[in-house]
Amino acid sequence: MECQEMNQRGFCILALLLLGTQALPVFSQAGMVDTVQYGQIQLGMKEKEILERLGPPDRIQEKEKRSARHGSPKARSRTVRSKRLIYTGTNPASGQKITTTIILENGKVVDKRRSYD
Repeated sequence: MECQEMNQRGFCILALLLLGTQALPVFSQAGMVDTVQYGQIQLGMKEKEILERLGPPDRIQEKEKRSARHGSPKARSRTVRSKRLIYTGTNPASGQKITTTIILENGKVVDKRRSYD
């Protein structure tokens, strides 16, 4: 009887683990951004969507720039928040290091770059 109870407990634990993993959102781990993922990044996408697709970056660089508006003396300056999300990884097939940089301004993608070392 004890053996049967242990099998049932093991089955229940396994079922809970499997169900629990399906309820969680799937995040890509930081690291290499593959070609398909890179191609799906579009100008104008929001930072939140990038993070959902690629996961947290390996590094983040942030800066804020203010630019004065010309013309009217009452014109207010404009603040641009720039952020670079940097993902680094190694191509498993070639062993080549790949760095993907997503450039955001005010929370939206304005550029994307790849470099191969």
